[in-house]
Amino acid sequence: MPNRSRIVTAVLATTAIAAVAPAAAEAHHVAGGSAQCTLVDNVPTITASADFVGFQEYNKPIDGQLQIDGADVEAIDGFRFAGLNGTWNSVPHAGKAGAHHVSGSFWWPHQDGRNGRFEADVVCPAPKVTPPPKTPAPTPSPTPQPSSPPPPAAPPAGAGAVLGATASGPCVPGALGRYRITVTPKHQLHGLVTFHLRGARTSHVRWFVDTRRAGQSGKRWESIRRHGRAYHIYLWARPRWGKHLWGRHTVEARFRITDSCGTAHAVRVQRLYFNHDPRPDDPIFAHPER
Repeated sequence: MPNRSRIVTAVLATTAIAAVAPAAAEAHHVAGGSAQCTLVDNVPTITASADFVGFQEYNKPIDGQLQIDGADVEAIDGFRFAGLNGTWNSVPHAGKAGAHHVSGSFWWPHQDGRNGRFEADVVCPAPKVTPPPKTPAPTPSPTPQPSSPPPPAAPPAGAGAVLGATASGPCVPGALGRYRITVTPKHQLHGLVTFHLRGARTSHVRWFVDTRRAGQSGKRWESIRRHGRAYHIYLWARPRWGKHLWGRHTVEARFRITDSCGTAHAVRVQRLYFNHDPRPDDPIFAHPER
């Protein structure tokens, strides 16, 4: 007859392992996020935060993007914190009164499918309206005596004003911001790399390698994701890097942004990248044509 105490011990050990399994599955993930909107200098202003749990040093740094009502408003680049858990806080973003949807997406080394998003809804209060000061009623002037001469006529109100002049001047756009291209993993010698376009409020993104349009082949060795902001390419892809692969190449992103006055601008940024993959006649080059 089997030892009953050993059977009970084995059942308890199995139960303990099953209890810890969900916790292990939740390692290095975005545990949640929040957003709030308050009046700052009487302007509705949105701020957001996200909580990171269980991050080892090899899971850092963290990159990401903050969106309000589906528009990119803030790029997160190289965020780090001490220890396993940390909180990211956004900069303030001016908005309008009413309901808004806030979302954040994050990615990091060895993410392995862990959750990297949060979503929140906020309602911004309307700016406070200060009533204008009351103007006191004018004091009636005394009736002139018959013997007194009539007072001289006053000049018409607003004399000397320029026709069509207004208190507000033409719209002056603010700075367009900084845009750049980063690459992950860094110092990659072979395999898949991803080029990221960093900067807020971009649209109509197109990628080029050595002035040739990229990302439209439909082949598995390259793809474009995140609304065009991430370009994935294998270093051994000869149709993209050229016959000899090895050497310095120019990776370029062309895109459109809209300034604070509503005017669209065409912008481009470039990055020089050295492809360390071997020449096709190298004995270790073993990739067949894809």
